[in-house]
Amino acid sequence: MRCPTCNSTTRVQRTYVITEYLRDIMHCCKNEKCGHIFVTQQEFIRSVVLPIAEPDSPVTA
Repeated sequence: MRCPTCNSTTRVQRTYVITEYLRDIMHCCKNEKCGHIFVTQQEFIRSVVLPIAEPDSPVTA
């Protein structure tokens, strides 16, 4: 993630779990002259490929 203020790289300082599928992520700018701290969110949206589920019991014809 890039700092929206100075475009330098950032590091993750903390992660807060909001729900099973949503997190707040606190970033800290690595540029000492900037020092911007900001929060982004990471959220599960959708699956692209679903794993093939193993049936619980064999299907008999």
